[in-house]
Amino acid sequence: MVQASRRMEAATARPAVIAAEIRYPGGKISTPRRNSIPSQKCKSVDRWEQGFAALSKFRRRKGHCCPPQDHVEGKFKLGSWTIVQRYRKDDLSVERKKRLDRIDFVWNWRDFAWEQGYAALLKFKRREGHCRVPFRHHEGKYWLGSWVSVQRRKQNVMSPKRRARLKKIGFVWKAERGRNAHRR
Repeated sequence: MVQASRRMEAATARPAVIAAEIRYPGGKISTPRRNSIPSQKCKSVDRWEQGFAALSKFRRRKGHCCPPQDHVEGKFKLGSWTIVQRYRKDDLSVERKKRLDRIDFVWNWRDFAWEQGYAALLKFKRREGHCRVPFRHHEGKYWLGSWVSVQRRKQNVMSPKRRARLKKIGFVWKAERGRNAHRR
């Protein structure tokens, strides 16, 4: 009885605008917002600028603009923000695209990842004199052996340009098996 009277007092004390609230199953309440579009636009602009600043900081530190999808810069979810920029590329303003291009934004992360693997393979070849990379081999923190294995497996669906680049440096398409297969 006491709770019912408190609810009645609270309901009569509310302004008229809130009286138009929507109640959903489970008790969730939604109230109408005034001027929601301009405030959302300001928040969107602020969030984009915050993301751009975080990405610029990441680039200065790491040397590229391709953070992992779960990467957080400070308290900002930079990985997610970056994915959204790629997804909404066609909807971005020309100014924003130019700003991202100026810091070498990675629009296609798959191409970026392939180029990283290719660069690691070139480094390996310069040092070892061949492209017979053992499966478990790492170049620094990069698992080159796995990358090479994927290239062999996807040879038939790989672009002719990539196949030609690998062929030009002496890529070994059929891996020899055994303990010393990578030695010659």
